[in-house]
Amino acid sequence: MIYRQFPKSVRAGFVVGAALLATAIMIISLAPAPPALHLSQVDKFEHAFAYLGLGFFVLPAFARWRVWQSWLLLCGYGILIEVLQGSMHQGRTADPLDAIANASGALLAVIVWWGISRLFRH
Repeated sequence: MIYRQFPKSVRAGFVVGAALLATAIMIISLAPAPPALHLSQVDKFEHAFAYLGLGFFVLPAFARWRVWQSWLLLCGYGILIEVLQGSMHQGRTADPLDAIANASGALLAVIVWWGISRLFRH
């Protein structure tokens, strides 16, 4: 992937971005549940988009890791958030479909980086 060629200073920026985004996702996900909007499964797109963004930062942040390892890290983080939601009694529940949406968003980040890498390879 092209991000492996980024200078350490650029990758450090991705580390900071990943940490900030992961923190924001945790805070939003573990806050008390807002009033239900009854939008069916629209929140699955929100989950996928959040993990697409997080994955976009995590992959270069952990550039020395294999892509599947970074993807598993993202999946594990998404599952952890779901388990915490189910155990904190804040009006939220653990939803396996949310975890699948998180993993799908992380996979989209892999695909985006793969596409960028294909465009800019020498």
